[in-house]
Amino acid sequence: MTHSLLSAASLVLALVLACDSGPKTEAKADAKVAVVVDATVDTKADAKAGGKPPEVGAAVVGAAAVTLKSVAEVEAALGKPIALAAADLDLAGLVKLVVEGKLTSAAELELLLNAPGGASHHIDIDADGSLDYVQVVELRAAGGVTLELRAIATSGASAALGVVVASLAITRAEAEGQLRVAASYGAAVAGGADFTFSRAYAAQFAGVVVTPVDAAAGAFLAWSVQAGRPVYLSTHVSAADITLTGEGAAQFGADASVQLAALRLAALRGALKVALAIDPALAAGSDAKLAADAKAGVRVKAGAQVKHSGKAEAGVKVGGGGGVKVGGGAGVSIGGGVKVGGKAGGGVKIGG
Repeated sequence: MTHSLLSAASLVLALVLACDSGPKTEAKADAKVAVVVDATVDTKADAKAGGKPPEVGAAVVGAAAVTLKSVAEVEAALGKPIALAAADLDLAGLVKLVVEGKLTSAAELELLLNAPGGASHHIDIDADGSLDYVQVVELRAAGGVTLELRAIATSGASAALGVVVASLAITRAEAEGQLRVAASYGAAVAGGADFTFSRAYAAQFAGVVVTPVDAAAGAFLAWSVQAGRPVYLSTHVSAADITLTGEGAAQFGADASVQLAALRLAALRGALKVALAIDPALAAGSDAKLAADAKAGVRVKAGAQVKHSGKAEAGVKVGGGGGVKVGGGAGVSIGGGVKVGGKAGGGVKIGG
């Protein structure tokens, strides 16, 4: 009898303990789930805060990813159509400077494109008479790096209103032992489809370490595939962000970690072809000789102060190897197969 009572009491106690342990077990499980969910949220927040490389198609301003507006939205914001032509940027010349290692990083490329004291392009998408800032944005995807050159209008200095002028892609082809480089103009660039660049460079692969071994591959390609290199995150949207030192070197503000010395900057600019839009008002002012020379097809030297008013009539493209003919008279032999037809201000025909 006593034994039976003890057994019954033990059974009741076991049931009570079982009932108490159930909710506690569930509570512990719920707590673990909550921790997992919170950790997931935190991870996403970290990614948004710039802890990881930006997604393809997004520019980076500080630590926040910004998606570009469409061309139609940019035009609506600017209140005018985008004016952008292949002649506004010598992409072939830039690619040559990159692959040969005359430029060694994205920061140097951005300094070259935007340093004051001269012109390395003639991009003016809002046609307000001022050269636009060209931001260099690095995008990473599996197997490669893409550098986009994005024009930011002076009348709407916002990274979200950037327009892709050109792209430079460097991809790893490990099976073939190659780094492949391709360049092209952006979809909004008139005449851009006529230019393409694609070339492979021999490279050695050892885990995450990639070493270009092609004699023709320069320091820029080695920089692009450097193991552990941070993503190049440009925060600059205006040429005011670039200063010239007392010796004429270009750098970002007070940051002297990346510089283009004056002589080197001049040499880099001299390697590029710059199309000029001639402002007729120059002929009546102190810049009359510059305007006359430009109309005659004289190449503008690095460091020259170039004025222009948007897309003025006469567009003279300075080339690299043929002759320039202006109007019906004899041309000045300086350029690469460029013919300005009929009269000053006529169409520009790019020769073979």
